[in-house]
Amino acid sequence: MKNYRYLERHRVTLALCAVVGALLLTLPSPAGARALPQVKGLTLTKVSSTSLKVSWSSVSGASGYELWRTTASSTGTYSRIKRASYRSYANAGLGAGKVYYYKVRAYRVVSGKNAYGTFSTIKGRGVQPVFGWAYYSDGELWTDGLGTVRPKSGCAGGDPTTCFYSTTWASWGGSTAIGHGAAVWDADSDTVADAPIISATVVGWDPGIWRGHYIYREAGWYFPTKGETLYDLKHDKGGVRLEWSATEDGLF
Repeated sequence: MKNYRYLERHRVTLALCAVVGALLLTLPSPAGARALPQVKGLTLTKVSSTSLKVSWSSVSGASGYELWRTTASSTGTYSRIKRASYRSYANAGLGAGKVYYYKVRAYRVVSGKNAYGTFSTIKGRGVQPVFGWAYYSDGELWTDGLGTVRPKSGCAGGDPTTCFYSTTWASWGGSTAIGHGAAVWDADSDTVADAPIISATVVGWDPGIWRGHYIYREAGWYFPTKGETLYDLKHDKGGVRLEWSATEDGLF
C-alpha cells in the first residue's frame, strides 16, 4: 500500500511538472534572452555630391545600432563608422568615382555586455560619377580626362577623332551630364589631318557601378551644327560614342 501511494504521488508530481513546463513555454522570454532579428530596410539616399543618408528600419528590443562601411568591394573588409540609438546617419566627405558599401546590425545591452543581431543585407552606391575610366589600348594606359569630374578635355585613344576639347559642363551628377565643347568632325574630310575641330555637345549618361567605380558608363559627343542630336548619340546613329565593357579592361 505504501509503495502504491508513493507511485501515485510521483505520477501526480510528474504531471504537475509537465503542466507548469508547458505554461512556462507560453510565457514571453525576457528581453535579454531573445535573439535580435536581422535589420531590414537599409536604404542609401544621395544628399549631395559628397554625402549620403543611410537609414534602416527599427528592431524591437534593440539598445542601438552599429553601421559598418567599406569602399573596396561588397566583400571587402568593413570598418565600424557609427554606433547610435537612432536609425539614420549622414555620411559626409565622400569622394567622386568611389562606391561605398554599408551594412548595419542591432545590439542589445545585457548584463553590461552587447548581444548582436544579424547584419543587414549589404547595399552600395556612389554620390558623384566620373567621366568613364582609364583603359589600356595597344599596351598603353589612356587617362586623359577619363575617370574625372567635369573634364575640360579628354581622349579615348591616340586618334584625334576620339578626343574632345574646351568643354564647359552645364550639368553633372544626374542621369545625364551635358557639356559644350569641341571635337574633330571628319565626315567631310579625306583624312583626319584635314578634318576641322567644330563645336560639339559632350555627354555622359547611365551612371552606375563599373569595376568598383561609380562612373558614367556610357559617354560620347555629337555635333548639333551638323544636325545630330542626343537621341542619335544614344542610339548609335551619329556622333562619337564611348562604351565601357564589364568584360574588358576599358573601352571597346
